[in-house]
Amino acid sequence: MENALSYQLAEADKVTNRLDLLERLYDPQTIDRLRSIGVKEGWHCFVPGAGRGSIVARLSEMVGPSGSVLATDIRPQASRNGHASNVTCIRHDLMNDRISGNRFDLICVRLLFVHLKDPLMAMQKLASALRPGGWLLIEEYEFPPPDDDAGISLIDFWQGVIHHWLQQGQNFTIGRDLERLVAASGLELRWVRRTPNELKGGSLEAQFHRMTAIQVKEILISSGALSREIFDASIEAFDDPTCGLYGPTMTAIAAQKR
Repeated sequence: MENALSYQLAEADKVTNRLDLLERLYDPQTIDRLRSIGVKEGWHCFVPGAGRGSIVARLSEMVGPSGSVLATDIRPQASRNGHASNVTCIRHDLMNDRISGNRFDLICVRLLFVHLKDPLMAMQKLASALRPGGWLLIEEYEFPPPDDDAGISLIDFWQGVIHHWLQQGQNFTIGRDLERLVAASGLELRWVRRTPNELKGGSLEAQFHRMTAIQVKEILISSGALSREIFDASIEAFDDPTCGLYGPTMTAIAAQKR
């Protein structure tokens, strides 16, 4: 079942370019990490929560015609470039639908676990779907402890957002739990990489978070998670290039099935 956040974002994404920003912001890092894993021709890959498929398209090129990519989403969206013959796209709910076991050489997940109420169950399902020796790449948000720098904005904003969505069963700091989840699922941790948070007003990352916030504005204000004053001040900070902003770190973990 979809939660309020994922539903509202999916509806709003039909008429905004938020997903364009997400791809521009995070695709280069994800692709570099896939290269470091060493994705090869002939691999069979699984991308749950594939969105519009920018990473699916890149994996399709990397694995070639002898490989395959299964792209799934609870609300499949049209790819801008269509799909290659080695790509299959289906509607699929990771938490409620079956996944074939011991099938995939690689599973690539980005900003999906933040929406899931039972991340351990999800990790165990993904681990089961990997073949022995198969790789999992997962990228999720975490928030470093805020410092005492008076010049850093958005601390109140993010604390309200995190607390509100945690009450709804979503965890915006799931990145800090990934190592524990990997170990509990029997996977072998290979490396952990954290992208330092250097969020600045007016940056591409600030634009992405600003657009996301605007799309769920009424939920956050009507629930009491944020006052209208804090919300409006935060939107101004996202736009201000002189502001250093508190925000999420992207945590990436690569693990392998024994």
